[in-house]
Amino acid sequence: MIVAEWLRAPDADPVEAKGWLDELREQIVVGVADAEERLSDIDSSEPAAVKQAQATLAALVATRDAAERARAAVTAT
Repeated sequence: MIVAEWLRAPDADPVEAKGWLDELREQIVVGVADAEERLSDIDSSEPAAVKQAQATLAALVATRDAAERARAAVTAT
C-alpha cells in the first residue's frame, strides 16, 4: 500500500523502488533465518522465551511476505 502510493508520485521511479524492495527483502530473509536458528536454540523449558521467539519469527515472516508482494506488484506495473 505504501509502495503503491509512492509510485503514484510524478517523479517515482519503479526501478528504484524495486531495488529498495529487493534490498529490504534480502535483509528480512537474513532476519528470518536468524530467528529460526534462535528459536531452535531456545530451551523448551522456558515457555515465555519460546513464545517470544515464535512471535518474532511470525512477524518477520509476515514482513518478508509483504515485501515479496510489494516487489511483485512493482514488477507487474
